[in-house]
Amino acid sequence: MKRIFIIFVWVTLFSLTGCSGLPSYNTYTPPENSLFLIEFDYPADWNWDVNAKGHVIAFNPNGEGDFGVFVYEKETLNEITNEMNEDLQARFLYGADRDAYIIFDPVAIDDHQAKHITLNLPANPRQRHENARIQETYYLVVGNRLHIIRLNIEKDQRHSAFGRSFDHVIETIRVIEESSAP
Repeated sequence: MKRIFIIFVWVTLFSLTGCSGLPSYNTYTPPENSLFLIEFDYPADWNWDVNAKGHVIAFNPNGEGDFGVFVYEKETLNEITNEMNEDLQARFLYGADRDAYIIFDPVAIDDHQAKHITLNLPANPRQRHENARIQETYYLVVGNRLHIIRLNIEKDQRHSAFGRSFDHVIETIRVIEESSAP
């Protein structure tokens, strides 16, 4: 009898909450004339800050970490490579040790080649980072556009809900071919 009562309580709670324990997602689709050639799913409770140029998206949830997608339009593959190298060099200027690499991998995102770099960043109180952080960056080239997708999060929070949401964003990136972009 007690077991039946417990099952009844669980079923009731599950139905009343409408499965609210499961995250819901929205799809980011770039606006018309955007430089973005990707779309992706993100948690429905995230808020976006799109800059005036419309090509930077950033999110900072309750100080848990930050997430950004940056896109640059370049004329040649050489210019794209230079932009990636400059971005990586800037990471070292912000305090990454030369031995800070965890991962430096080629990966595939929606059948497009990309680079995945993860850095260990030590605590840096001058930059308001009291604890060690992890910075994950994906570099994805589509046509003449370089997309930089980045997560900055405290090391012990990497597997938090926010960190897992970043993984979900990466897993759901879909490339919009230039001919089908809005």
